[in-house]
Amino acid sequence: MGKMLAARLVRLVATILVVSFVTFMMVNLLPGDPINALVPPESQNDQEFVEQLREEFGLNDPMMVRYANWLGDAVTGDLGKSVITSQPVAGEIWRRLPITAELALVSIGFSLFIAIPLGTLSAYKQGKRVDQSISAAAQVSLSIPNFVLGLLLIYVFAMRLQWLPATGWTRL
Repeated sequence: MGKMLAARLVRLVATILVVSFVTFMMVNLLPGDPINALVPPESQNDQEFVEQLREEFGLNDPMMVRYANWLGDAVTGDLGKSVITSQPVAGEIWRRLPITAELALVSIGFSLFIAIPLGTLSAYKQGKRVDQSISAAAQVSLSIPNFVLGLLLIYVFAMRLQWLPATGWTRL
């Protein structure tokens, strides 16, 4: 049991390292200079200012050094600063975590509230038209990408029926 747990832990760490490395490299191989996204257009011709920012963000270092720095910071909880708010990203995540957890729990509860009765009905009426309809609806709902389904639900319940707000969040 201990060997299996250790082997899985090693695989987990290896997977996280590989995925983080590939993602980091893909982002760094994108065309263009990331500083251009931070600098206003009127300041992009000021090479001194641009070079100062490149040095500040460590963009003049070799890619492997930047990856090692990024990984070390990420492991210690330093996820950098938001380019929009200039606040630490870790703080922004922690601030939004309770809302995310509440939304996740409500959606799981809502899913179970629908799935358990429909699954029970489908099992009770096995092979009948009701079972086939429930199975078909489940297959269709599983095949629709989440972002498409989300936009469709916003359109129906917020825009057409106006039962829910299209944006925002309030406590239950």
